[in-house]
Amino acid sequence: MARLVLHIGTHKTGTTWVQDCLAAARAPLAQAQVIYPDLSPHSGHHGFLTDWIALPAAYATPGGGRAGLARLARQLRDSEATLLLSSEELSRAGGPGGYTDLDVLRSLFAGYDILVLCV
Repeated sequence: MARLVLHIGTHKTGTTWVQDCLAAARAPLAQAQVIYPDLSPHSGHHGFLTDWIALPAAYATPGGGRAGLARLARQLRDSEATLLLSSEELSRAGGPGGYTDLDVLRSLFAGYDILVLCV
């Protein structure tokens, strides 16, 4: 079963450093079946959240937004891979009005084992 790990570190807790380290380790992580998507030039995954949260235009990337999440979910659903997403913007959860809609995330990743880390 595919797994989704959401690292939702809150603002000003070292999340960017964690994201930089994960981005630098993308290749060895992939060898261990841990997928840390590349949304260059950013090491985090704020670009997947632009459909929900008004973020600076620099975070809007091709392959991002809800469509990008849906594409990843479809690609990995029948695998044993772990998809690791990291964005402090995920800690702004709740729905309409500038918050990530976790119900939509849950439906996009139906069938995944989901773990949320807030560290």
